[in-house]
Amino acid sequence: MTKPVLKKTPDKKKKAISSATLQKQRITDENGQVRTIYRLDAGSGRFDVEFSKAFRLSVAKARKENKRLTGSPDVARAKK
Repeated sequence: MTKPVLKKTPDKKKKAISSATLQKQRITDENGQVRTIYRLDAGSGRFDVEFSKAFRLSVAKARKENKRLTGSPDVARAKK
């Protein structure tokens, strides 16, 4: 098993992430709910930057939803 290494993101990469453009697509799932997905090109030279931005947007959305449901952004919903 590998050991994760945590380090801060350099300012240059932060600027690149914030200026990255993603292809967004709105789809309707089988329940009729509209979902937004981010399309990434794995062969792109900026894949790491695009992936980082898509991940940050997804985490921000999950935290916002958790805060709306539980009052805390970092707590998952209790199972029923």
